Amino acid sequence: MAGTSHGTRGHGGPGAGGRDGRASRTRVPDPGEAGRAEGRAQWALAAAIGAAGLAAACLVMLARAEAATDKAKAAKARCEASAGELGRGAALEELRAAGDSESRKAIEELADSTDDRIAAQAIATLGRSDHSGARTKLKSIAADTARSDAARCTALTAWLRLEKKDGRTWSDVSGDVSNWATKGSRLEQTADAMKSAVFGVTTGGGK
Repeated sequence: MAGTSHGTRGHGGPGAGGRDGRASRTRVPDPGEAGRAEGRAQWALAAAIGAAGLAAACLVMLARAEAATDKAKAAKARCEASAGELGRGAALEELRAAGDSESRKAIEELADSTDDRIAAQAIATLGRSDHSGARTKLKSIAADTARSDAARCTALTAWLRLEKKDGRTWSDVSGDVSNWATKGSRLEQTADAMKSAVFGVTTGGGK
């Protein structure tokens, strides 16, 4: 009997402690792990909020761009319609004041109009626009022999005024003017008038 009792205790001992005979252990939660999990959750939430905010900002910018495009198209259409000189002037000034890329593009396209009345007003508007693209466009029109004398002379006048505003002298611009204006042309006559009136250089002077 003693042996049997001893065998039962021997059998029960390992069973109580687990398969390997060691006492089972209860896992204690790691505070650090809980903190890391909470941090990951907060980061995910912040990322989601940031993504939503970026998407909203993109939609706002897209809406503004579309509105600017629609506004520029409407103003350009008014210029091309029979709005009269005053109506075109108001629409062109609206485009110039907007100053965005679509409005500038619209003015340049109007400056290329085959209708000299529209082109002249658009070219004059470019002359009041203070950006490098306006100067480049004015130069290209003044140099374009396929354009009418009216368009070229208006462009030359506007460009020379901008050059003077930027501190250029007649010597700085005379090379371009000589390349564009043929002897006895209206463009040459316009250049001579601007040379005296704007740059203060008498005929034969170089500065």
